[in-house]
Amino acid sequence: MSIWNYCLQKSIFASIAIGNYTSTFVLFKSRYNLKIMKKILVSLVSQQRIPNFLFIKDKEFQDIDEYLFLTTEYAEKNQFTEHILEATGLEENVVHKIKIVPDDIPEIHKQLKYKLQDFGFSKDDQFSINITGGTKIMALAVYDYFVHKGFNCKVFYLAFPKTSYKQIYPIGDNFPLSHSLNLKEYLACYGLQTTLENNHPSKMFHSPEKLNKLNHKELKRILNAFSEKEKQNTSIEKYYFKNGWFEEYIYNIIKKELNLNDSELGLNVKLTQAPSNVTNEFDVMFLYKFKLHVIECKTGLTIKGGQKNGLLTSSLYKLKALKDDFGLFIKGYLMTKADLRDFKKKEPKPIWKGHQLRADSLNVTLADKEDVKTPEKLKAFIKKHIS
Repeated sequence: MSIWNYCLQKSIFASIAIGNYTSTFVLFKSRYNLKIMKKILVSLVSQQRIPNFLFIKDKEFQDIDEYLFLTTEYAEKNQFTEHILEATGLEENVVHKIKIVPDDIPEIHKQLKYKLQDFGFSKDDQFSINITGGTKIMALAVYDYFVHKGFNCKVFYLAFPKTSYKQIYPIGDNFPLSHSLNLKEYLACYGLQTTLENNHPSKMFHSPEKLNKLNHKELKRILNAFSEKEKQNTSIEKYYFKNGWFEEYIYNIIKKELNLNDSELGLNVKLTQAPSNVTNEFDVMFLYKFKLHVIECKTGLTIKGGQKNGLLTSSLYKLKALKDDFGLFIKGYLMTKADLRDFKKKEPKPIWKGHQLRADSLNVTLADKEDVKTPEKLKAFIKKHIS
């Protein structure tokens, strides 16, 4: 809130210096019905909530007095606005919502007219309008109403996942996004509570890189060398017997190759979503260029008991379920030490068509032992499919 507005609200003295003279005025808001000009940020709510979060956190909008969310019945049913409020920490007393019909421009105009009056807003208030979310008709209707009804407004649009947004009315500059989105914030925007395990490397007898060089017999020899007592150690069990070393191998190279900081990626990420409070764990998860990437890491794909490639199917559908629960910009990967190549083909052998078609249908990228067998091979995979 500006100093001038603060003075009006508090009915205190304001001094204005003109040349060598100072005129002092006593401002009584109630007596003279002086209008305080509010700064209002308008957001259109839809399934993709990250642009709304980024605008609220952007340095250009840190002097906002009140927030107006234009939402729909579908968005309310799925608590999209509530997730944004929880992620941003906005207080309820500065938040207003209008539930609108998303495909009826005259009705949207009507709802805006009466609700804005109910909230005590006027055309003289300063409206910053983010039309990135919502439906196309919602965006057109909101733009048309505020611009052509003579509101004091600026309209902005973010072509997400680009890193800058544009002022489209009045036509203005591009502004770089100032807030560095972290993994927990991204997930909070979708109503997910996040638990991250320690992201620092395990201090074990063998590094992930060393274990990755070993063949199956050599690795088995190391595992068999542990006593029963040592196997009961939680850290040893997880690292050596439950994929831990392979997860760290993938994690370490991803972090270094993409130059990610600790807030942008996680190892063994546990996600809990209300109201079910069911927790799911994912091996490696990271943000890169505002996109969420999720990796399932498997040293082998045979389910205990003998079902060949059973873990391939379950991992693919686990990633698919996660993608369905999130927003639009998500990429899933299954990385494995197993051989998924078609041995009937000539070198370089492609991944077997059946595996590839299933993964493609679920928008998941496969990396098998040929892609992960050396750090250089994995870096080449990252460069091709991620960076």
